[in-house]
Amino acid sequence: STDYSPVEDDETTDYTGTRDPYLTVSESMLSLGQEAGSNSMVDISSNVDWSVICPETWITFSQESGTGDASLTVTANSENISTESRSAMVTVTGGGISHAIEVTQSGSTARLEVSPLTAAINSEAGSYINVNISSNVDWNVSKDMWWLLVSPSFGSGDGVVTLLADQANPDTTERIAIITIAGDTMVRQIVLTQAGAAP
Repeated sequence: STDYSPVEDDETTDYTGTRDPYLTVSESMLSLGQEAGSNSMVDISSNVDWSVICPETWITFSQESGTGDASLTVTANSENISTESRSAMVTVTGGGISHAIEVTQSGSTARLEVSPLTAAINSEAGSYINVNISSNVDWNVSKDMWWLLVSPSFGSGDGVVTLLADQANPDTTERIAIITIAGDTMVRQIVLTQAGAAP
């Protein structure tokens, strides 16, 4: 303000104002797809220097600091292989002002793949075959025949299960075991045939 005393004629005074520091973000929540490279954008409006802070390494930013207005791209640099979504808290801070942005990456579709689904072993005790499991869920293995051993009987993610004949087949005819691998709501079955003994 300026005092005028006495006022004897019209007087004009120019004022130059200084705007208070400000920092705003256009979004408080962002969603990313489960695949690597999925991205989303948030607009930053500011008249101060600012920086982006995040402890997680699975997301990257088009820039980690700046001055004034900017469009910030948030990118998932890795696929989320879990069926559960994951989240990271991103903080944009500057001029004594901070704003939090929650970034969520969706989870993968549950997967359970087994190979092979049909297999054969010879008649001797100790005959075995390995089964490959490709999965992103917890799984367990069960079997319907006493003469067959499975190891391991449970697991998580990718793995290998060994199917082992604990005893020789005493008959000349082949015998069959059904092995069930279940995970989440998925069930896969393996038909294992043990050859019969020589006459």
